[in-house]
Amino acid sequence: MAELPALVDRPAVARPNRGGRPRKQDKFAALYAATEAQLHALLPLVPVALRELVAGVWVEEFVGREHARRVYQQPPNILAIRELLDRTVGKTPVRVAVNGAVDHRVVVVELTVAERARLLALALGRVQAELEQGD
Repeated sequence: MAELPALVDRPAVARPNRGGRPRKQDKFAALYAATEAQLHALLPLVPVALRELVAGVWVEEFVGREHARRVYQQPPNILAIRELLDRTVGKTPVRVAVNGAVDHRVVVVELTVAERARLLALALGRVQAELEQGD
């Protein structure tokens, strides 16, 4: 009976693509690099845009056949406010059970108007400080 050849441990090395089709990672490497550079250039604008959404954005539009000009301020964006508070004050803790189920217990705290204003001013002050540090 013939002996089977011994199996040799081979090191894991990158092999050239035998099918001739280039890998997506290689094919789009230049596009990924250019996109990443553009996103890094826009990154300093994010806190400014977030602050504008929290305050309410002014909108100018032209309506009707006469193209009447209408300028108004949109109400503050609640998602932007939540994002700003999550980044500055911290996110609400989420308890995860052992079986993998997520328990979203929400503690409702009634805030007065003054307390809300104080929290929003605190969050806006921290965003302003981040902007000043970035300059």
